[in-house]
Amino acid sequence: MGAIALNREEAPQLEMLVNREGFAPGPQLDFLSKYVRIGVDLLTRVRVSASIELKRARIGLTRQQRRAAEEDIETPATVLTMRNDSNKVVEAARDARAAIARGDVVKASEVISTTIEPLAQSIEAISREMGTEQAIFRVLASIGAQQVAFSHEINGLVSISAAILAAMDKIFELDLTDQVRRRLAPLRKNMRDLHASLERQAFFLTDIAGLESRRRRSRQILADRFDAAKRLLERSIEDRQIGLSVELGEDLKSPPMFPAEVVALFTNLLSNAVKFAGKGGKIRVRGKSSDKQLKVIIENTGTAVDLKAAERWFEPFQSTTTDVDATLGQGMGLGLTITRSLLDEYGASIEFVRPSNGYATAIEVAFPR
Repeated sequence: MGAIALNREEAPQLEMLVNREGFAPGPQLDFLSKYVRIGVDLLTRVRVSASIELKRARIGLTRQQRRAAEEDIETPATVLTMRNDSNKVVEAARDARAAIARGDVVKASEVISTTIEPLAQSIEAISREMGTEQAIFRVLASIGAQQVAFSHEINGLVSISAAILAAMDKIFELDLTDQVRRRLAPLRKNMRDLHASLERQAFFLTDIAGLESRRRRSRQILADRFDAAKRLLERSIEDRQIGLSVELGEDLKSPPMFPAEVVALFTNLLSNAVKFAGKGGKIRVRGKSSDKQLKVIIENTGTAVDLKAAERWFEPFQSTTTDVDATLGQGMGLGLTITRSLLDEYGASIEFVRPSNGYATAIEVAFPR
């Protein structure tokens, strides 16, 4: 939270509105708005950077605990960490109480300073972070509830657009003059594009917002979930004339996950690849399996990522795109952050790796067996 104080005598170019709730548009207000926005962005990034090392250390510990408790797949890794830390605090408190009962105050003090206090600080840090996220989750939950209603509404719009398109096709079967046909042709094309766009969004919303997509965790066929993500991005892939090669066998399955999570994972990674592949570029998606890991690698042409500095792209608000695309949106620098957070809950990892010949960038997701 914060505020900006403006002094009228030192800002004579700013003209206040009659209701005193803002300023009249102009270059001075634009200048002020621009640099306030930059200031907020910089402060946000500084705050994130200050805690990034602590988060990375906790993520590493969380992955170890997740691997050690693979049977407990229903419990989020963050909750698992807090539960383990809480149990250790209880055990340490018993030791301290027993030491006090024996009159060994030195031993009790040692247990408190070396065990209880560090664990309490860890729990406090996680709970503070979860408290911040909980406020965001409430907003997202309300959006999600509306999204479910919207998914039903958009399915109705698909039917309506299909009916209008069928009616227009019938009209073109009539004996029309060339002039009328020329005038109706763009309208029919726009209607066809609108119908295709609504249909893509309806398929995607059904896959990611439907009840079945988050009812229970199960092993997902990666090829099927990738197809769901690809449907949403097909128009952008075609418009950019990108060649897409997919090598995901039907035998490749994720760990027990919600279907919506796997769709979100592929949507984030594929949209990034589409953005950076370049017009006429290439994208290759392949999977490989071993006794220890299941890996999915997504490669694209375009600009190469410096592997030595690649870790920064997983930090919040690190984005290189400012152009707005009708399907891909505008880069906010949160896609990879959200993707890594999702994978952390399953003990999986994501990182940029060296690409194959003919490709500039590769990102690899590794699930533990």
